[in-house]
Amino acid sequence: MTEHGSYQIKKKLYEVAELLSPDFVKISRSEFVNLNYLDHLELTVQGTIALKLKNGTTTFVARRCVKNLKERLGI
Repeated sequence: MTEHGSYQIKKKLYEVAELLSPDFVKISRSEFVNLNYLDHLELTVQGTIALKLKNGTTTFVARRCVKNLKERLGI
């Protein structure tokens, strides 16, 4: 998803990851987030981390990606 719309890519996710800038971090098997568009984090009742983006979108971090996200954010 971008400011201009939503896109689907037929490449494998690791191939797309090689094309992305260092501002992106993997948060699940099928999703990367641009940290420049991160508004804030919220802990949910279930213990997961919800990412609130500046455009109002909410997405969730997979458990296996939490460590990488924390390292990238410096927390």
